[in-house]
Amino acid sequence: MLERGKSRRFIEMTLRGLYPLFTDQINILLDSLCLDEADIIRGTIQKYASQYDLGDPKSRQKIIQKLVARGFGYDLIKK
Repeated sequence: MLERGKSRRFIEMTLRGLYPLFTDQINILLDSLCLDEADIIRGTIQKYASQYDLGDPKSRQKIIQKLVARGFGYDLIKK
């Protein structure tokens, strides 16, 4: 999921759904990975920059919607 650009929150909720008895171990694992979500967001935006015009507000909104669907917070996306 990290290679696909998913957020920590998305990964955590997916793993908790699959393994509800291992929430402590899931948190320890995710803490040890030291995810930098800002880098993941930048890479995703660069990927979508070739498909969408970043100057167009509608295109920017589509990119934001895709990032929110991946589990990233709106405040982090806007930064």
